[in-house]
Amino acid sequence: MHQIRLGDEVAETVNKELVVVVAGGDGTLSWIMHLVRSLWKEGVMPPVMPVPLGTGNDLARAMGWGGTVSTRELLDIPLRAREGSAAEVDAWE
Repeated sequence: MHQIRLGDEVAETVNKELVVVVAGGDGTLSWIMHLVRSLWKEGVMPPVMPVPLGTGNDLARAMGWGGTVSTRELLDIPLRAREGSAAEVDAWE
């Protein structure tokens, strides 16, 4: 019984703390967002953090994040993913 309770606690923590980091461009981001949405049919979808490493990066530019990431900024990704704020984005299918 202890293992079940521990599993439930881990699942609850993952649901609260999970941030999906996507390194790529608009196509990669769209693909992962659709995949995450299909996996989270119930409940709140976890935040998806784009790291603009693609060729276009239109979404990152439109959101004001810039179109590229420097090597220094790559090192800050874990901190930014943990402390950043979320914004809702409407993704059509």
